[in-house]
Amino acid sequence: MIIGNQIDEATKKISGAIGVDLDIANKRDKINEELRKLPNLSRAERHKALIAIGCDHEMAALCFTLENDEKEDFVRALLSGGL
Repeated sequence: MIIGNQIDEATKKISGAIGVDLDIANKRDKINEELRKLPNLSRAERHKALIAIGCDHEMAALCFTLENDEKEDFVRALLSGGL
């Protein structure tokens, strides 16, 4: 019974980790889509922001908590080194 409980606990931990990884991957895939909505960013700025945000899981998650009107300010601050 002890081994069964340990297997069950390990399965729950792995399932949780996979769920988090999938959520991060889905957000990372949508970053460029969100950046394209910002009309005042040049293509080069969008690419730099995409690399910076896409490489940082916490930054990617944070980006999706912002209101649309805040995202451009966030990206500009990120690109200027203000974050």
